[in-house]
Amino acid sequence: MSKREISRYRFWQETGVGRDTAYRLCNDQTYIPTGNVLEKICATYKVQPGELLN
Repeated sequence: MSKREISRYRFWQETGVGRDTAYRLCNDQTYIPTGNVLEKICATYKVQPGELLN
């Protein structure tokens, strides 16, 4: 997110995931999202799951 200069709020709005989930993803580096959430993020930002789970 920092590379793309995306705020937590913008991430939440663009992906359509739940607010708590979006903020947790931004704040907790150990949190791994469910498959559905991962799919929404990948579709929104046109990336592969492996790019997110480094």
